Amino acid sequence: MEPIKIWHSLISSEMSEQELLKCLKMVYQENPPSIAEIIMNSYCPNRCRHCIYPVDFHLHNTNMSLDTWMDAFEILYNDLGLKRFIFDGRALTRECTEAICFIKERFKDSRVGLLTDGVSAQPLLGELVRAALDWVDISVDGLEEDHDTQRNSKGAFRKTLRLLRLLKNSGHFEKINILSCLTTINIGTILEMIGLLNREGFKNFFIIPVNMIGGYWPDPELRPRDEVFVDFIDSLLNKSGDFSDTWIELDIYDAVYADAVRRNRPKLFEELSTQGEHLELARMYGDNEFHICYYPNSLLGTREFILNSDGNFIPKVMTTDSMPKSLTFGNILDCKTDRSVFKALTEKPEFAVYLQDLLQEKALLG
Repeated sequence: MEPIKIWHSLISSEMSEQELLKCLKMVYQENPPSIAEIIMNSYCPNRCRHCIYPVDFHLHNTNMSLDTWMDAFEILYNDLGLKRFIFDGRALTRECTEAICFIKERFKDSRVGLLTDGVSAQPLLGELVRAALDWVDISVDGLEEDHDTQRNSKGAFRKTLRLLRLLKNSGHFEKINILSCLTTINIGTILEMIGLLNREGFKNFFIIPVNMIGGYWPDPELRPRDEVFVDFIDSLLNKSGDFSDTWIELDIYDAVYADAVRRNRPKLFEELSTQGEHLELARMYGDNEFHICYYPNSLLGTREFILNSDGNFIPKVMTTDSMPKSLTFGNILDCKTDRSVFKALTEKPEFAVYLQDLLQEKALLG
């Protein structure tokens, strides 16, 4: 059975916490992750307001050498059977592009994507072209004023726009995605930004509402109120037909946002159908495709195997300086390197972090 169908039955059940934990472990044991999410660089000079990393994250999370990372990639591919890699989140470095080239040359059937910002990526354009990425996600957070405000960097929008044009004109990128973190800062210009970039020939747009970690980080003022959030969804639905050959996707991870849709737009929420490990609504508006996807945080580990900069694999990206042992499954260089490791992870006490997510989802959506 699909993980999301089991998830739905769990949040609707009257099971005890222990029973829920047992069932969740079974879901994970039967559905190991297919994607390796790589946090290769712990340092980032940017000071984006929506970032979940503390500014001193790099002081407590060292970077492995490139040679050590290559050993880790061999384990991920050959021993754990992971063939899809996402380089995620922090500032782009030359070591990252070299690592991507290594994976693409070494593992011919691998697929590699990169999430980056326009400022740190621009000096490495040549390296990006040579890396032969399968896709690249570039962060654009609204129109110029909002983007620069959210990223605490005047001029960042224009640099990002310049990079996007260079990537597109190079002809080396099969898929360029525009990724936006939705906040109270940019909620008024996201649609205009989509229109602007679509007129320049960009087709793929992904929007993720800002995630609150522990309810206090990033600044809670960045989170749109429920009624404002669902009004934004209405605007997306109403305007999706105005673009040209686009894929627009709103990706929800936090149950708080899913609950806002459920309470304020119940008919829309009922349209979400089960798809593998998530719920999804899909509509066509002429030649434009619109999607709303809800990926429960409690199922994150069935999708992604997250590898931190120091080689530790972790249940999720955390807003903390040093990664506490209670949130670390182990190190990629020390663990038993075959696919049985995925089953072994469910017996570790750290697995309980997924149960806490499930309990929140059950309280809000059950």
